[in-house]
Amino acid sequence: MQEIPVLLVDRKGDLCSYANPHAWEQPLADPARQARRSQLRDQIEVALYTPGSSEGRGRPLSISIVPAGLGRLQDSGERQQIAQFAAMSLGGMMGYKTQGLDLQRIAILKSAIEVLAELHPQTSPTMKQAVALFDEADLYLPAQTKPATKEPFENLLKRSRSAGVGLFLATQSPGDLDYMLRDQISTWYLGKIKEQTALNKLKPMLSEAKTNVAAKLPNQQTGEFYAINNSAVTSLMTDMSLIQAQQVPIEEILTLAEQTTG
Repeated sequence: MQEIPVLLVDRKGDLCSYANPHAWEQPLADPARQARRSQLRDQIEVALYTPGSSEGRGRPLSISIVPAGLGRLQDSGERQQIAQFAAMSLGGMMGYKTQGLDLQRIAILKSAIEVLAELHPQTSPTMKQAVALFDEADLYLPAQTKPATKEPFENLLKRSRSAGVGLFLATQSPGDLDYMLRDQISTWYLGKIKEQTALNKLKPMLSEAKTNVAAKLPNQQTGEFYAINNSAVTSLMTDMSLIQAQQVPIEEILTLAEQTTG
């Protein structure tokens, strides 16, 4: 069986529960669920990474300054665009603003990245099948503002499928998500949605559905979802997660990051 890496991006520490041994040992009333959880634990390996922290604790996920394969791109426009994304990301990490003198510094970073890419052209990376889940996706792709994450994320949505990368975007605030990108999303899973703003934004996407989903979303119960792919609509009933995601304190996250392998 092919191993597929799954990346969970967790801003608050809830998903760190998967690295916590105690979360796997909590008693479950249903023996069948207990058996399924044991089977899941035997089949996955959890590695917890954290941003750089004091005293060398945690396991930072290193990021190359020059994106792999940048120097080998034939399209100069695409090369410049990716260099700009990398410069904006580095600038954001250093607290740069997108105005004034900081904007000039970001431009210098972009030029430096392009020069480094030309001096050290790296082989194009071999893409594997992978899945990435971004919780609170509305913060990365908001409807009303344009944070540093938005433009790179839009680019990722357009290119991920051809690279063999599947993306899951999860949000509890669908009204805040930029639905202008809906054409880049092939399948939607919609739970209970009562906010009229979110329902109005969904209407163009739901207009081709064979079922009047918009009228049913406000009355859905916990665990009930509609899967929508083009005009096809499927009603789903999901089980509770085998691991209860609870916010893990930062000190415990650092300890778990030191202990996990990968």
